[in-house]
Amino acid sequence: MMTTPFHPTLSIIIPVHNRADLLTETLDSLAALTGRPLEVVLVDNASTDGSLACCEAFKARMDGPDFMVRVCSEPRPGANFARNTGFQVSQGDYVWFFDSDDRLFPDSLTRLLVALRSSDNQDLLVFPYVIRDRMDRLHHRPHRFSADPTNHLIDPVVATHNMCLTRNLVAMAGGWNPELSRWQDFEFGFRVLLKASNIAWLEGLPFYEV
Repeated sequence: MMTTPFHPTLSIIIPVHNRADLLTETLDSLAALTGRPLEVVLVDNASTDGSLACCEAFKARMDGPDFMVRVCSEPRPGANFARNTGFQVSQGDYVWFFDSDDRLFPDSLTRLLVALRSSDNQDLLVFPYVIRDRMDRLHHRPHRFSADPTNHLIDPVVATHNMCLTRNLVAMAGGWNPELSRWQDFEFGFRVLLKASNIAWLEGLPFYEV
């Protein structure tokens, strides 16, 4: 009997470099997501601490017809190299770049998939998140939603992980700049806002915790 090829609506792309002490919590938050289908792309970026083994164990535990896990490697140091590699490996119509030391909330994928399926050809969806500081206080971000890139320069609207965008928009924006070691999401987000033509702002409850 022929099977239908796996074609996810969404790919979550995560670069990983020496995160073995934090990675398990991030991966467990992925496993607890209630939405499907999903593709997770884990890109090991020359780790030396067992992070790659954690990624491969996660693939062995979770990989299936509606939750596909891909593990690949990028030897060139730098998260932006890894993000670009993950994007090339991914198959989703939309991509969500995430980090290996943050935690998704269980209903975040379900909420995002609902928005994608009901959207009117949006090429960019932006959503809120929270930052937990060392005093265990929660800070909500972004402070406001705005499609004006100038406002992003003053008070960042998009971060690495609070935007879901089409493959075409990633390509139009030029991908992640591997020459930058800091403020990568600020610079990439600015280019994304310049190129985005139809943005959905998913206001309300946060989607994840930093």
